[in-house]
Amino acid sequence: MTRVALILGLALYAGGVLLAQETYDIKLQRPGTVGSKWTVAGSASRAQTQTITPSGGQAQTQENYASIIFEGQVEVLEIDKEGRVTKASCVVANCLVGSKKGENGKEGLAKGTKLTQSMTESGPSVVTDAGPVAEELADLLGEFLPVEKNDSKETDDMFDATGKKVGDSWEVDSAKIAASLGKSMGSALDPKSIKGKVTITAKGTTDGIDNLDVAIELAVSPCPPPGMPPDANVEKADLTVTMRGGLPVDPTLPLIAKEQSMHYVVAVKGLKDPNGGLADLNTNVENTSSVELHPVK
Repeated sequence: MTRVALILGLALYAGGVLLAQETYDIKLQRPGTVGSKWTVAGSASRAQTQTITPSGGQAQTQENYASIIFEGQVEVLEIDKEGRVTKASCVVANCLVGSKKGENGKEGLAKGTKLTQSMTESGPSVVTDAGPVAEELADLLGEFLPVEKNDSKETDDMFDATGKKVGDSWEVDSAKIAASLGKSMGSALDPKSIKGKVTITAKGTTDGIDNLDVAIELAVSPCPPPGMPPDANVEKADLTVTMRGGLPVDPTLPLIAKEQSMHYVVAVKGLKDPNGGLADLNTNVENTSSVELHPVK
């Protein structure tokens, strides 16, 4: 074969590879399987700062912070007809809980503690043999356990797409996000206030499982705060969310990694206080989580 023919052959081969680039169906909501087990490890935090400034008075600031470092082994116990996990157990390997930024944290649950997470009418609950887990700790544990707060099948596919390649991006379904977020916040949201996209950034292999690295960016402005009176002068209410997930190419397998960051900023002027006066309210909320999952065979 001549050099020219060889180069031409390689070019045609490379072109064929590009034309035949594999496509994938992206589905974030993964069906559970009773009896499936995996180890989970990671961290999460919740931070909120709220400042109230009465008219003609001194500003008062309240800060709340909670963090967790967690490891354990999860097992799916029950699923519903849609495949959502409705009950799961977890044996704790490590659980450190902090109440101040930068601190190492103290033991929140002893090694070997068995947790049971179940879906109830008011949302997921977590109990141990000793009784219910405190609400704040249960919320943090929810980052590592499979029973999800949102159990509405109407919003399962709001980030999904079919026939996508590595490097592809697409817009989020703003109408479905508005319905879901509005329901959880107790206020109507305009789909036009929602902007976001989903991107397949890479393909890799973890624990022998082919997976896609999928990134989600979401911004909601305005995102009215819940419980605010109709006549409130809300000057700012911006929500930004970034998510990243390791999605197995096999849609029957659960996510192998997930990261999330949420930032919510609210500024309200001239809010009426219980004594009939006026006050300005500024709220800053930051939630983060990073979790890795490994199947147990």
